[in-house]
Amino acid sequence: KNVMIITASADRDHAIMNACASAFGNAGQKCSACSLLLVERSVYESEEFRIKLKDCATSMKVGSVWNAGNIVGPMITNDNEKLLKALNTLEPGEEWLVAPKFIDKKKYILAEGTAIPPLADMGVMASNGAVHKAMYDKFKQINRFLEFIDEIVKDEAVDGENNDAEKKPMRIIDFGCGKSYLTFIVYYYFTFIRKIPVQMTGVDLKEDVIDFCTKLAEKYGYSNLHFQAGDIADCAADETIDMVITLHACDTATDYALYNAVKRGAKYILSVPCCQHELAGKADYAALPIFDDNGILRERVSALITDSIRQKLLTACGYKTGLMEFVDLSHTPKNLLLRAKKTNLPEHSRRSALKTAEDTLEILRTGQKLHELLKKDGYFD
Repeated sequence: KNVMIITASADRDHAIMNACASAFGNAGQKCSACSLLLVERSVYESEEFRIKLKDCATSMKVGSVWNAGNIVGPMITNDNEKLLKALNTLEPGEEWLVAPKFIDKKKYILAEGTAIPPLADMGVMASNGAVHKAMYDKFKQINRFLEFIDEIVKDEAVDGENNDAEKKPMRIIDFGCGKSYLTFIVYYYFTFIRKIPVQMTGVDLKEDVIDFCTKLAEKYGYSNLHFQAGDIADCAADETIDMVITLHACDTATDYALYNAVKRGAKYILSVPCCQHELAGKADYAALPIFDDNGILRERVSALITDSIRQKLLTACGYKTGLMEFVDLSHTPKNLLLRAKKTNLPEHSRRSALKTAEDTLEILRTGQKLHELLKKDGYFD
């Protein structure tokens, strides 16, 4: 689009100032922005002109529009294909006077460009650490889960570099681990990033998956990472544990995992539920007929109510809980994360949470698996 011409007879300082103001004002996103500068050869070959043009461009402060000292604000578009091509591609004979870069590029816990063997073997990244484009959403999802764990670690001030070498390892279980990319990465995070010793176990129904993951753990030399085949509902809860994680454990499998966490006295719980069909199939929505259409609304409302009940039941068991967005809804509809930390909640807070959950179930004239399991064991007596 708009072209500016600088001739040999031009006031070069004035021309440079106006060229930069036009090209970079409003982050170059206005219709009159200069996108091409044509200069006479004598101007182009002038080292003084190049230095002044570069100095003018780099002196323009970039940042939030709420800071009056910034000249260049944020772009209105994301890092789409056309933009990335413009920023990363040079035609034959071209070179950068000022190379472009994103000043606020997301800093992930797992850094791009760092080779992580489990992610390479699972197709998320190449052997050199470059993330495959088709797997970028998965890469962000993994990092987002680690961010939630990282907040817990920071809150507890248990950075591994400051730990006693004799400190007992954290005991972690991943229920419904599947092919275990999350299990491997959580192990990697604690062992190689935080330097915190862990004893970690992945549990899944499929024996072939467990065999596959066991061989991978041996390949990487992850000696404190183990896998076992079994149904979450049948897992013995006789050993205490520090952390329980679940990612997309289907339907009531999440309830059994949460129950197991409570029974084992887990200090931390991080769970991303999946496919909550239980209430959708048996709840009576007569009191809320607007949702009683046996369709998509019933399914979605039932899922939200299920997660809310789980949160209240964990509160009733003495956990400080929160429901938060795991990743953007555009990445996956299974985007709620339930995070819980064992604390000394006052009795009235626990009783209030239990009453809310049980009142909801009474209105819907139904039961809920986690409530049934905990009640049977006398947690609410």
